[in-house]
Amino acid sequence: TLDCNNATLNGSRAEVGILLQEVEGATIKNCRLIGYSNGIVLNFSRNNLITNNFINATIEDGIFRGGAIFLASSANNSIINNSLFPYCCAIAYGMLMRFSNYNKVSGNRIYNFTEGLRMEQGSSNVISKNEISLSRVKPSIAILIAGSLFNEISNNSIKKNSHGLWLSFSSDNIIIDNDVSANEISALDILSGSQNNIIRANNISKNDRGITASVGNVNEINYIENNTISYNNYGVEANFNNIVRDNRIKGNGFGIRVPFDNVTITGNKILENGVGVYVQSAGNTRKGNNITLNEIKSSTVGILLESPNHTI
Repeated sequence: TLDCNNATLNGSRAEVGILLQEVEGATIKNCRLIGYSNGIVLNFSRNNLITNNFINATIEDGIFRGGAIFLASSANNSIINNSLFPYCCAIAYGMLMRFSNYNKVSGNRIYNFTEGLRMEQGSSNVISKNEISLSRVKPSIAILIAGSLFNEISNNSIKKNSHGLWLSFSSDNIIIDNDVSANEISALDILSGSQNNIIRANNISKNDRGITASVGNVNEINYIENNTISYNNYGVEANFNNIVRDNRIKGNGFGIRVPFDNVTITGNKILENGVGVYVQSAGNTRKGNNITLNEIKSSTVGILLESPNHTI
């Protein structure tokens, strides 16, 4: 165990504050790391606890291209209750995870990096109860999940970023019980190559765009369900075969926008929006959308169709 007892370690930008190289079972706690390009690095390390540290990482990413905390090929670690800030400049990552599985990242405060937390090719990690706000850096992404499977993103506060959460080429993840609010551009983007993700019971409010399930392969089905989606410009944008069900969608400019085919919209309460459901068509070609069993009330326009051949 390394207990710094709140002592400060000062770096000179191109250094690593603390490196765990092929280490198992260590605890790093109560350290203040200032001015390192990488605050704490875990490389091929497992079953370690990183807790109650304060890290000011500095310019760019240094020799490991990491950030305040960097996990590389590391598993079963717990990263809990740390505070991560940039020391001076716009720095890429608060936390970077590459090829790292079965880790728990919980209760951390991550502020004003270009990307708060980035996961690349990780599996079965739990990202929960973190507070991520990058309001001083534009553009910024709070959480980016790339090429990753079977992760849980839950109970996080994701506010005042440019973008809240991105999934890119990532499948079988669950995004649940997060508060994703007041982000300048978007709350949650499911990008191309992502399928079978569950977006459930999140609060999505006061963003420009709420949830966007983007264009990809027609077989990429994602589930947007039981969310509260309110007071965004666009509440939900759903493309090809995505399922939007049992959400409460209130006070948005557009409740649900559908620019492509075969989307299922069912069981939603769609209330007090400018347009409840907007099926947008390019050249009158959209077809096969299933809009059934929804409660649509008090919108200026309930359902706006620009093409035929839908089920309502």
